Amino acid sequence: MTDLLDLNLASYKAILAPFVMMTSSATLVWALQNRFSRIVQAIRSLVSEGKRDNIDYTHSLAKQIAWLKQRSHLLRNSIADLYVAMCCFLLSTMLLTLATAADLNIPHLVIGTFLLGLFTIAAALVTALIETSRSYASLKEEVSNRSQAPKSAPSDA
Repeated sequence: MTDLLDLNLASYKAILAPFVMMTSSATLVWALQNRFSRIVQAIRSLVSEGKRDNIDYTHSLAKQIAWLKQRSHLLRNSIADLYVAMCCFLLSTMLLTLATAADLNIPHLVIGTFLLGLFTIAAALVTALIETSRSYASLKEEVSNRSQAPKSAPSDA
């Protein structure tokens, strides 16, 4: 009886592991989607700001928009990778449950899908890291452009 209980407990623990990874991936997706939304909003703001007639600032706006587009592509790819990882973890859980319930011998398939999910998360994190470094570079560019901009003369009131 104790062996059966230990076997069932081990099976439940094994089945829960991919769910924990899936939840972690979902949390990362949520954070990156918030970041993506902020970038999209920044692009919209810069586009509307660029419609003004300030010619000196137009080049800087175009450059900032290009940087933001690159960052949005990186975030989009990272978010897509995290969704793929969640699907891999869900599939590995389903395969593990099927293997346990039907007494199938498919450990390589279960481990393969789980590892694919882990590698996909690693790729998503590398992409997010690249986006973070680009974020710093674009901020540095924007600050240097703002500090080099000519100061407007004080108006007489």
